[in-house]
Amino acid sequence: MKSVISIHVAAPAEMVFALAHDVERWPRLLAHYEDVRILERRPDGSVVARMIARRPVFGLLGIGLPVAWRSRTWSEPQACRIRFVHHGGATNGMDVTWRIETTGEGCLVTIEHDFRPRFAPWAAFIDRFFTRPIAGRTLTTFKTIAEAVAGAGVATTEAVAGAGAGPATAAFASRSSRPTKSADSESPPVSSARSSSRPTKGADSDSPPASSADSESPPASSADSESPPVSKRSA
Repeated sequence: MKSVISIHVAAPAEMVFALAHDVERWPRLLAHYEDVRILERRPDGSVVARMIARRPVFGLLGIGLPVAWRSRTWSEPQACRIRFVHHGGATNGMDVTWRIETTGEGCLVTIEHDFRPRFAPWAAFIDRFFTRPIAGRTLTTFKTIAEAVAGAGVATTEAVAGAGAGPATAAFASRSSRPTKSADSESPPVSSARSSSRPTKGADSDSPPASSADSESPPASSADSESPPVSKRSA
């Protein structure tokens, strides 16, 4: 089953890529990410990381369910893509692709999850209760940060990537009354779609990467924002 979620961002594609491709920074930028731990750095440039995020349960109360998974991740800078392949657990074999494409008013960020477990209904359950709530919040938060950074005049990709999370965090804080690391809130994705196909066991299929990065995806072990996203589904 394929699930697609996307959001429009009023910032350059290169800036969004520079903010999002380094998954080790995600806990400093995304309030719902508790931890990203690098377990292995491979010769091909990819990394294997253990990620822990909170799936909002009662958003207004700041209550979230911790969800953990492990994935190999890498980035493709020339294409502005970030890739993830899940290893082990409830989402083993899930293939995740971030596409960041330039548009007339900024860029369109799309996350595609391709998950084909042996038991087909499991893919729909994971998508509904984990993938969409977590990925939707990730996209909305990166949209807010990127637009704040663009508005603050951080013009170059090098400045954003080289200085780490500092400029992004400061710009985000100056444009929002909420702290960067705050309570969980859940809202629907900007654009989503679904298509089913005959399930097969997922595996690591993509060619080796050029550099490391990460994506955001559903959990391996438990059940899983400012502009409202738009959803569309196809079976």
